[in-house]
Amino acid sequence: MQLSILRTKKEITQEQLSNIVGCSEIYIRKIEAGERLPSVKLAKKIASVLEFDWTKFFDDDENFKETG
Repeated sequence: MQLSILRTKKEITQEQLSNIVGCSEIYIRKIEAGERLPSVKLAKKIASVLEFDWTKFFDDDENFKETG
């Protein structure tokens, strides 16, 4: 499932998520676009807020990036 879908299901904006987890909104955008991977620490924070297993960020079978 796409990270942006998980975030919007929680009714959290990119700005809100960035404030909660302590990173920039631009960085959240890049993670959602698949341009960046979060650190383990940030992955755990994001996953905690959005309620999924943080290891999904690093699982080749998961697709958290936006698709065209």
